[in-house]
Amino acid sequence: MKFSEGYKYQVEEDFIIKTSIQLKDNAVTPWIILFCNGKLFIRKGYAWDGPSGPTWDWLDNKSIMTPSLVHDALYQLMRMGMLDSKLRSYADEMLGALMRKRASKWWSLRWLQGLRSRIWTRETKKFGGSAADPKNRRKIYEVP
Repeated sequence: MKFSEGYKYQVEEDFIIKTSIQLKDNAVTPWIILFCNGKLFIRKGYAWDGPSGPTWDWLDNKSIMTPSLVHDALYQLMRMGMLDSKLRSYADEMLGALMRKRASKWWSLRWLQGLRSRIWTRETKKFGGSAADPKNRRKIYEVP
C-alpha cells in the first residue's frame, strides 16, 4: 500500500472555477484539470490541507475554504511541473481576490477579512515559494 500525509479536507463534489491562465495544452492529473482556456476543474475526492501558515482554519469560515482549495490545486500543478512557476504570483493574487469576494457582508467583518486577505496574499508571496517547488512534492510512503 502507498499513501501520503498532510491532507485535512476532501472535495465532496466536482468543483469548477474560471482562471485567467491560458495554456497551450491541458494540464491533467487524476484529480485536477486546468484546461487551455483557463477553466480549473477539481474532481470529487481531491484532498488538500486547507489554509496554511499562521492563520485561522475554520470550516465555517467560507471566505477561505474555496480560495485555499484553488490555491493548493494551482501550487500542486506547479510542484508537478505542469504549470510554470512564473504563475505563482497569479495564484497568490487569486487567493486574495477570492478571499475578498467571499468576505462577509457585515461591514466590520468585511473590512477585517479584506485586511486579512491582503496580509495573507503578501505573506504567501513572501514565504510560499517552497510549496510550489517541484523538489517539495509530498513524500509517498510504502508499507507491506
